Parts: sequence; C-alpha cells; structure tokens
Amino acid sequence: MFRYKVDDREAQKLLRNLITRFSTLNKETSFIQRRVSRDLQSHFDKTIDPRGSTWQILSPSWAKKKARLRPNEKILSFDKYLQKSITSPSAMSKWVNPRGVMFSWSSYLPYARVHNWGGQAGHSIMPKREYGYISPEALNDIAVFIMRGI
Repeated sequence: MFRYKVDDREAQKLLRNLITRFSTLNKETSFIQRRVSRDLQSHFDKTIDPRGSTWQILSPSWAKKKARLRPNEKILSFDKYLQKSITSPSAMSKWVNPRGVMFSWSSYLPYARVHNWGGQAGHSIMPKREYGYISPEALNDIAVFIMRGI
C-alpha cells in the first residue's frame, strides 16, 4: 500500500484569493452593466449607428401609420418594446473564464436581430439600424473606471 500526502495549502490559499477577487467584482460589473445599458438606450434616442450615420428613414407606409398613431416618437421607439427588451448582464449572463469576465446583452424579441442588422422580415426588407453596439465614449468611461480601481 502506498500513501501520498499532498501539501495543498498553497493551492487552497490561491483558490481563496481568486474567490475573494471575483466576489469583489460586483462594484465593477455593476458599473459596467449600468454604463452599457445607458449607452444602448441612448442609441435609440440619437438614432445613429456606430459610424455616426443617421438611421435610414421609415418606409412611406409605416411613416404614415406612425405619424397617425405616435407622431413624436423616433425610429424603433414605437411603444419602446425593443428598447425595454434589451437585458443587462445581471439579468442574462456573466461568465468568469481564464481571460476575464465576459458579459452579454440581448433581446428576447424575435425581430430585434433584423432591426439591428437589417434583412428579410416576412415580405419586407428591413434596413440596417444598428443599436446594439458600445460607443467609444462608454468604452472610455469603463476603462477609466477600471484603471482607477487598479
């Protein structure tokens, strides 16, 4: 019979430190969540894509209907269903992996993708109106926040 004794105190200490470090990420993840969510919502107000171009105008038939029902609302803001459907990392997902922490934002609406990327929607071709991106300003705010914490 062989007996092995492994001194794993260093490994246990390392794991405890990692757990402590990831548990303190709540402040950072909360800031990132709020900043990106605010940034995504602002894209609907500004109606511009990541390159600074204005979103394509509505089709004449939809513009006429929208003018009658909601005359002062912007493109993709009809009842704000799409805006409200974009979920944040605390609600959807947060993964910790060897490269760091990764977040995702998404929408549960089936038409969210076609509005962001454009394409075929039933019998219509939807123009690309990108709202699902993080602006350079938001990325800079996040970088500054993280650098202050290091």
